[in-house]
Amino acid sequence: MDNEPKRGLLALLQGAAVPAGHWALRGGETGLAKWLETEGGKDIDLWVGSEALEAFCASLSHASVGVVSLENDPRWLRHVVFVMPGEYAGQLVDISFGDLKVGATLTCREALVTTGVGPFGPQLTGVAAVSDLLLRKLLRGKAPNDNRLQEARRHWQAASDEQREAWLRDLDDTIGSRLVGRVLSHLGGSMVTRRDCFDFSLAAIRSSWRFGGPGLLWRRRRRMVLGRRQRTLLKRPVASVLLHLCGKWEEDRTINLVAALKNLGATVQYLNVPPRRSLLGRCSLAMNLIRCWLLGKVVILADESDSSFNRSVAARGTDTLFGAAGTIRLRKAGTSAEPAINEKELVEQYYLAAHRWYIDEPGLAQRLCKHESYKSQGTLVVEG
Repeated sequence: MDNEPKRGLLALLQGAAVPAGHWALRGGETGLAKWLETEGGKDIDLWVGSEALEAFCASLSHASVGVVSLENDPRWLRHVVFVMPGEYAGQLVDISFGDLKVGATLTCREALVTTGVGPFGPQLTGVAAVSDLLLRKLLRGKAPNDNRLQEARRHWQAASDEQREAWLRDLDDTIGSRLVGRVLSHLGGSMVTRRDCFDFSLAAIRSSWRFGGPGLLWRRRRRMVLGRRQRTLLKRPVASVLLHLCGKWEEDRTINLVAALKNLGATVQYLNVPPRRSLLGRCSLAMNLIRCWLLGKVVILADESDSSFNRSVAARGTDTLFGAAGTIRLRKAGTSAEPAINEKELVEQYYLAAHRWYIDEPGLAQRLCKHESYKSQGTLVVEG
């Protein structure tokens, strides 16, 4: 199987201008080997020290579409996600920085993170590797496979007594002594059961509520999509995006646009802008827009006159629901042998618009990415 894009991405990461010990690949040898064998845009997970984050991201910025996710609240797992197009075939680089967590549940303090040399590049070692290979899986309600479990046990045996004691004290405060005892039991040779997965996932929920609280949940409210959480090619839940069609569109071009969006995993709703004097029609449109926003749908809003949209619809709510307007410019029908819909541009702009809810700090995204793409909003004006 051709995995040159992934090997090229590994080479790019290994060439990052960051001192040794300040970053590492996550997932252990087993997880990275599986990532290399898997087709498609599966994330590659990394850890980067807080102080080295901007320097590390600068090494990726020139090769990326942009930041599609950024969380920087210290109460939660802090991480940033880049999309790597072109020669890297749209791979995702998911960088956790600072403390290692599952949600708001601490699994390893940054001060306890150690790294070493692995077959694919720098990798986590000691208790940081144990938290990554074993504890992260359990807190997500999953059982690690035998290879991951054996690898976690080797790292546990290699960790110093001082590091182990400090890590266990942290865990005792986070998930309680009963579950800490189970962690030690699994590291000592016992198998993971379904009951373990349930108990640890419940502990993660309680801990995230305790350390995050309702305030953080409210801040993250726009990440919650009520509708079917389909996974796009880039492994993120579909979010609400508004496509505004300017002028008259031929039926076949509209069908092609809908097909391209559905291929991304999006649920599409086609709506027409009613006449300006139709109060009932505008009320119906407003209700449909709100419903689509709640369900995370892509709305194709057709408006032949164009002017009524700008003065009425956008000004009266779509900016609030979907964000300010961006533009996708399509080739005029019949002016080129190529398809009228530039699917590459549509894909890139759609992802950036759909992921705007996943960026907490646009200013930090700008510094990390060095692109303008972090400003992409949820309304895309499609000109054909």
